[in-house]
Amino acid sequence: MKKIKYMPYNFNTKYELRTYKNIGECHEILFKARKSLIYKICMFHRNINNKNEKKYKKIDKFSQWEKYINEKFNEYSKEDLKNLRHYLKQKKRRAGSGFTVWTSVATPIYVFLLTFMLTMLTLENSYDIKAVRCISITTIIFAFYLFYTCSKYKLMYNFCRDYINILKEMENHVL
Repeated sequence: MKKIKYMPYNFNTKYELRTYKNIGECHEILFKARKSLIYKICMFHRNINNKNEKKYKKIDKFSQWEKYINEKFNEYSKEDLKNLRHYLKQKKRRAGSGFTVWTSVATPIYVFLLTFMLTMLTLENSYDIKAVRCISITTIIFAFYLFYTCSKYKLMYNFCRDYINILKEMENHVL
């Protein structure tokens, strides 16, 4: 038995976000695959991984994405579009506040990482080298995790902003 997902307003956030994230990716990889074997393998992997567009819709241009959204929500009433827009505004606020929190955590970590590395480079070998390496590696891994998390929140924020703008335009055209 297949598990039924909760999708408010018949809006699959994960699918739509992946579609937004991959706008133009297929076109770029296809262009690079003409020259390189690595990109041919990457294209083959993407085609296998996203068979029948189950994970995201393959779209090459932003205007195609707008058209896709217009076709998808064409039958919605003005009230339904307003409710969906409000739902996306809520997601946008959460992503914006999450981005702010994570960047305020990441900035001191990056400063610590930089000063720690510069200090270790300028001092003599008076510290235990294994402890220094362990601290350095742990801090670098944590810094990459923070960078990944911040970029994820920023992507969600931009996605919601663009989607809301398209829904506003649609709402203005619906009678």
